[in-house]
Amino acid sequence: MALNLTIIRNTNPSTLTITKKTCINFNPRIPNLVSRHPGPFNSYPINPDPASHLNPGDQVQLLAILTSKQAGLAHPQLRLKTQSGIEFYIDSSDISRFLSL
Repeated sequence: MALNLTIIRNTNPSTLTITKKTCINFNPRIPNLVSRHPGPFNSYPINPDPASHLNPGDQVQLLAILTSKQAGLAHPQLRLKTQSGIEFYIDSSDISRFLSL
């Protein structure tokens, strides 16, 4: 079963695990998690800062589950924090792509 927003709300985990190579895109409006491989589906530039790179097995802390209204976006968001203290967001539609329990 793929991880989704409902499962996260019901289990209320304090940490989640990264499942693929990712990078935090420091978008000025909302820093978000993107895939770290170049390709036609990754329209974001890869941040060269190694502190922004996350690898499979890395743990991130769940800070909040935001509704779309709270986030000011079209979809609900998870607010997360890396072990190095960088806060970022992930769109609810991307949870199963990047995270597991």
